[in-house]
Amino acid sequence: MPIKLLDRLSRTSLGSIALLISLPILFELAAILVAERSWFVEVGYLQVFQVRLAMQAGLALLGFGLGAVLLGGNLAIARRCVAPTEGMLPGRLPFRRLLLATIALSVAIAGLVVFYGQTALQAWHSRPAVALPITLSGLGIAIVVVLLLLGQPALWAIALLISLACGLVLSDQWQTVLLGFHRSAFDRTDPLFGRDLGDYIFQLPLWELITFWLVGLLAIALASVLLVYLRSNNSISQGEFLGFASAQRRHLSAIGGALMLTVSLNDWLDRYRLLYAPGNASYGASYVDVNIQLPVETGLCLLALAIALFCCVGHWLGRASP
Repeated sequence: MPIKLLDRLSRTSLGSIALLISLPILFELAAILVAERSWFVEVGYLQVFQVRLAMQAGLALLGFGLGAVLLGGNLAIARRCVAPTEGMLPGRLPFRRLLLATIALSVAIAGLVVFYGQTALQAWHSRPAVALPITLSGLGIAIVVVLLLLGQPALWAIALLISLACGLVLSDQWQTVLLGFHRSAFDRTDPLFGRDLGDYIFQLPLWELITFWLVGLLAIALASVLLVYLRSNNSISQGEFLGFASAQRRHLSAIGGALMLTVSLNDWLDRYRLLYAPGNASYGASYVDVNIQLPVETGLCLLALAIALFCCVGHWLGRASP
């Protein structure tokens, strides 16, 4: 009974914190919309504002839904995949290794949340610098402590905030999305890959936006689900993690395969980014980029693809086994 009461109180407190964080953002968003609508009405382009607003609202819902499915959906699946409380299972961990793995996963989740949260705040906010009440390192430490103390309720709050951030960023990038779906050909190709220059102007930024957020969402989902499984059946209080059940291994393989497939796509896109690399003596791909960096990026892409296929094979073999 005290554990259930503590869990209920932690869920309520985390919900209140998430609401307090979201309210200033929503108020500022409402103020921006009112000011922009007044300007568009003044110049006689209200219909343009309404079309843009509808587009941004649709993209915000799409981004939030994507985050909710990848994060909230996997957390919901993890709650149903409970390992047996006895027997020998793969991945058995003694208390010391279990504690180190739990802390490492909490730190990884906190780092990902801080990085993607800062990226979302800087991309969406109109000013170049945003004043935060605490430093980024302090915020990361606070997230780690909350994860260690509360566990799943904290993961659900993180899933909500990251889904909101994904929706806000996708809404702010409405021009990138529209240009990606309405590209124009330049009738000129690059000398390295032979692709039309319009692909780099219109479609490559859209694919970069998609892969950037998919990698982040899937990485947070994988770390969160793994943390849930490691802390299941009161493993920390029992002093031992008994191992992963078959359903848990299949679930982790599916998320890991999707993550590595997205990493493979991101490595493939890195090949095209070499054409406008700003760090060289001359703008564009240098001799080293073409003869060394390009094969390395191709090899990393193929390696990530092979790992993704291995995870998928493991997932389906796990389903086929009793």
